[in-house]
Amino acid sequence: MKPIHALAVSLLLLACAPRSSVDASPETMPFEAELLTAAREFKTWDRVSDRANWSPLDCLAPVPAGVLSSESKDTGTHGRKLYFLYAKDGELYDELSLWSSPSDDPDGFADLSQRMVGQVLVKESFTSVEVDPDTVPRRQAAAIGARQLPDDYLLDGERAYRAGDPGALFVMLKLEPSTPGTDAGWVYGTLTADGTRVTASGRIESCMDCHVDEGRDRMYGHRRPRQLAR
Repeated sequence: MKPIHALAVSLLLLACAPRSSVDASPETMPFEAELLTAAREFKTWDRVSDRANWSPLDCLAPVPAGVLSSESKDTGTHGRKLYFLYAKDGELYDELSLWSSPSDDPDGFADLSQRMVGQVLVKESFTSVEVDPDTVPRRQAAAIGARQLPDDYLLDGERAYRAGDPGALFVMLKLEPSTPGTDAGWVYGTLTADGTRVTASGRIESCMDCHVDEGRDRMYGHRRPRQLAR
């Protein structure tokens, strides 16, 4: 998934809209059962986008990020949307961000990649609604460095946004790499906002266009300061 702005509430990115998918019958889509299960359950998982802002100071806890933004400029996919990201195994997803390059320790990363089998990521997207920055609610911070904006608001320079109507769900789930119809084990899927219908699944071209270029097993992880990267 594309690197994310460290701003508290950002404009959504990551390119996964359905331009093509594995052939499917009118009755079912490839991996439909797994994708529908993810759509039903993801709200009970770790919202890992809240860990996207990592404090550069050891004495301060990471600041919850709230809603995040896509860096995609393609309005046909994730572009110009806000999102939250959920992981079925949040700790495993966090571990990914310790790696700046798999080439640093190929055997160690191969082990991490294998442990990713069974991992599921769900990006919950929203339209972005620009608002007057002076009207953005503030709340009293519970601790030094704590987030003061509601989770669904973003400040981007002198402009402000809030999450609007729910958009599509974007899902990545990993099976064994040898599974037919997958991208080295990864299944991409898009669903309607209510999670009740799969609109594309399998080897979605527009998803693969971005994710295959990410060397960390198709995932982007959290944006971290360079000095903290492994």
